[in-house]
Amino acid sequence: MSIKESLEKIEAILRRLKHSPREERLLLHGETLSILSQIDAFEEENPVPNYKIYKQDLLTSFEALCGLESGDSQEGEHLGRSLFAVRKMASYSCFNVNGHYI
Repeated sequence: MSIKESLEKIEAILRRLKHSPREERLLLHGETLSILSQIDAFEEENPVPNYKIYKQDLLTSFEALCGLESGDSQEGEHLGRSLFAVRKMASYSCFNVNGHYI
């Protein structure tokens, strides 16, 4: 699976969270960690700027959505932060999956 496909898959998982019970959210969390481990393997061989920062942003909000970490923000805010982190990973400042150049 390419980086672009991986990020699209994570985004689709995040969108499913909104209407998922806690048990399913935990399964989706595990699936996301699996996808991220594949991205990590690629990133170790080909270091990418900002990836680790954006990954941490994603995991922090994702864990709050799954009830694994307490958060003071609303669920919608955590979902938005998670989606934004995935989009930042896809952006020019990280993996640049769409081939944009400045």
